[in-house]
Amino acid sequence: MAKTLSEELLALIADDPAATARVKAAFASKPELIARDLKGSELIDIWSNFGGELETPAVPTPAVVHTPTLPSSASTSAAATVPVTTNTNDAGGYAAILAKLDGIQTGIDAKISERLKNVVTEDKLPAYRSELLTLAIKSADDYASVRESHREEFKEPLDRTAFEKFVADSTAANIKFPSMKAAHDTFVAEKRNAAQATAKKAEIDTAVAEALKQARSSSSVPGQTVTAGMSPAAQVIAKAKAAKASNGGESNAMRVARLLEAQDRQQQDLVQ
Repeated sequence: MAKTLSEELLALIADDPAATARVKAAFASKPELIARDLKGSELIDIWSNFGGELETPAVPTPAVVHTPTLPSSASTSAAATVPVTTNTNDAGGYAAILAKLDGIQTGIDAKISERLKNVVTEDKLPAYRSELLTLAIKSADDYASVRESHREEFKEPLDRTAFEKFVADSTAANIKFPSMKAAHDTFVAEKRNAAQATAKKAEIDTAVAEALKQARSSSSVPGQTVTAGMSPAAQVIAKAKAAKASNGGESNAMRVARLLEAQDRQQQDLVQ
C-alpha cells in the first residue's frame, strides 16, 4: 500500500522534533483528516491496480537569486537581493488526481451494484427454496408419468441416460419443449411409428389368415362351385361372398376379400 500524505509529511519533517510533535498533535485533534488520507491512499492503490497512471503535478522551477554588484561609491548600501519566489500551490494537480479517483470510485460502485442484482440475499432464500422445491417435485412427477407410460406402451423400461442426453442436445440446439411429455413424444417418435406399422401388419396378417380359414371351411357348402380358371384371389373373394350370404353379415374374411378384389382388379388393368 502506498504511503499516505500524512506519513510523507511526517517523513519530511522527521529531523525537526518540535514540528513533528505539532503536526501529530494537529492530526490527533482532527481524526477525520487521517481517515480521509487513508481512504485516498486506498483509492490510489485501486487506480494503480486498474492500470491508471497518476499525473505528477508540475512544480515550477524556483527563481534564481541575482545579487548585482554595486559601484564602490555606494559601499554604504547593502547589496540588493532579489527575493526567491517558490510556488508551492499544488492544488490543481491534486484536484485532477481526486477527480480521477472519484471517477474510479463511481465506476466501482456501479459494477458492485450491477453484480448485487444477481445476488440472492438471505431474506429471499426461503422464497427461492420453496420455489425450487415445487419445481423439483413437479419434475419428478412428470418424469414418473413419462416412465410409466413408456413401459406400458413399449413393454420395456425407459432408457434414462439416452432420454436425458436427447433433452440436453435439444436444449443446446435451442429446441424447447413445453413439457416433459412433449419431449418424450419426440424422443420415441420413430420407435412409436415402427411399432404402429408392425401392429398394423400383424392385424392384416391375422385378417388374411382368418379369411383363408373361412374360405376353406365354406368349400363344403352345398351348391357352391369354384371356377378352375379363377385366380387365387378371385377364389378367396368368391368363397368370402358365399360365406357372407350364408352367415348373413360381413366378417373379417369379407373385408379382406374386398381388399383382395381391389388388388386383383388393379392387376388385371395392368395386364390389359
